[in-house]
Amino acid sequence: MAEMKVSVRLFAILRDRAGSGCIDIQLPERATVADALDLLGKHGDLAEALARIPVRMAVNREYADPATELHAGDELALIPPISGGA
Repeated sequence: MAEMKVSVRLFAILRDRAGSGCIDIQLPERATVADALDLLGKHGDLAEALARIPVRMAVNREYADPATELHAGDELALIPPISGGA
């Protein structure tokens, strides 16, 4: 099966853990957001953060769920809860 590249944008603690705001991953064609999360869950320091922090997901700036299918060149954003401010 052919593979595709998806860009993953990381925010807040996820960006800190990965050491970058964006990483590229390779997935099989017809992969879903859940497949991407499974792969990222094996990515060093990201694994621990993704296991304990709920994230919102967006594909190409539209909120998505785990069953959303990804396509070559898509941008998957992982957004952890934001807190703070006064």
